[in-house]
Amino acid sequence: MSIYKLAAATAAAATLMVGGAGASPISLSYNGSAAGFRTVELEQVPVSVAGNLSEVSAGGFSMTDTSGGLGDFIAWCLDLGAFLGTSGANDYLATNSPFQNGGVNLMAAGMARVQAIFNASYDASVETDQDNSAGFQLALWEAVYDTDMDIATGAFQASSSFEVEAAAEAYLTAAMDYSGKNLWDLTYLESVAQSPELRRQNLVTASLSPVPLPASSVLMVVAIGGLGAVARKRRKKS
Repeated sequence: MSIYKLAAATAAAATLMVGGAGASPISLSYNGSAAGFRTVELEQVPVSVAGNLSEVSAGGFSMTDTSGGLGDFIAWCLDLGAFLGTSGANDYLATNSPFQNGGVNLMAAGMARVQAIFNASYDASVETDQDNSAGFQLALWEAVYDTDMDIATGAFQASSSFEVEAAAEAYLTAAMDYSGKNLWDLTYLESVAQSPELRRQNLVTASLSPVPLPASSVLMVVAIGGLGAVARKRRKKS
């Protein structure tokens, strides 16, 4: 599903964003890559990478919420410490406190960096272009595992093709310069597993934030609603 079609799922995602005890798991299935993957070399990562890999595939995932709510959507990995479940369905919880299951505990500052990347750069090209998709994923890993927003320095360092690196650097620079409102509602998806070795990658997905009506428009809607009620009463009397 396109990121623009996901706007229709915003209300459902908001309902899922409970992040508390008693929340019901949702069941997610992997459908393949969104735009195709590119290879990324992990040169320095401040966590234990799943399988002790130094080379990983980067890009958005096409997923389906088989339990409802989110439907078909594009997800992004925020967790190099686990593998993505690519067969069958895997249980997740939507949370506003990512992540408490053994993955990186994404504190407020990390969430702000992730949000800024989406706000500044998320568009259709990250779903349809391989280099942009991989660059966007690489930028997200930088935001999760480091604070300097530079893939060449700091606690997280990685390299790829010139095109992927250029895309990642552009997304990170745009995020640092962004000072506007939140354009995207982010849903963080935390893997639920019976044992640590069965844990899957923690993910994030985005839907367009609803645009609030100006106060004048709200008053106009209320006024129109009032006129409609008056008209209905008159029809009933007649």
